[in-house]
Amino acid sequence: MARSNRQADQKMAGFEALAAYANMGDGQEDWKKFRLMYPSFFPTNPTGLSQKGFGSFSEWIYHFAQEWKEHFSDLPAHLRPLPPLLWYRNRLRQVWSSDDRYGFNLAVLLGFGDEAKKLAADHSDELSYELLAKHPTPADLTNPKRWVPGTSGLPAPTLTQNVSGFAQLTQGVPQVDGLTGKILWKFEFQFQQSLYELMQCRWRAKVCPDCGRYFVATRNAQAFCSAKCTETMKRKRALAYWNEKGKNRRARAKARTK
Repeated sequence: MARSNRQADQKMAGFEALAAYANMGDGQEDWKKFRLMYPSFFPTNPTGLSQKGFGSFSEWIYHFAQEWKEHFSDLPAHLRPLPPLLWYRNRLRQVWSSDDRYGFNLAVLLGFGDEAKKLAADHSDELSYELLAKHPTPADLTNPKRWVPGTSGLPAPTLTQNVSGFAQLTQGVPQVDGLTGKILWKFEFQFQQSLYELMQCRWRAKVCPDCGRYFVATRNAQAFCSAKCTETMKRKRALAYWNEKGKNRRARAKARTK
């Protein structure tokens, strides 16, 4: 029982980390705060590269986020490619809000690159520019080895010069559960593993209709992220109801005086 409780706690902690990533802001301070709170969210295992910023996938994705943002600052906002830190976050937001009609975003995040490329090619007229635009790689800045740590290990141009324009994350491996007979997936990245597990209980991934935050529901009927948002929405609804009722009453009273 104790082991089961620990596993459940670890799973919920992974879900909360995912929600924090989805809610992470665009600014550098937001990235720093998230990294301090969830230092192992991205893989920290060494890549063997000595160049600054390439010691691990985690180091790489944070180190170059600000540089990429500045590098493309002269472009119009709607044409500016996002650094992977924010691009992957946006893919998660699409999945979280069930705005992923063809499963492209989920395929990208779970490392199913071939599937994602096919979806992008088949539905390029319906997917947004942000999804299909070519995104920068370390080769665009300072990396002589033209390699993205933590991906499938292919050269960066091979990964990014495709119809969907994203660097392919490492795909998980299937595992057979001898007790239940289920085929499960094991991922290298914490956020991939947590995302896969969240999809097994997708009802937990909700967006608060009051404040717009991404949150993990503890029960199916939960609609708001907090008691504060619940009370705020109740007051808004009560005020709207009262205003409508009051309007009707004032109209009737005015009619009677004529």
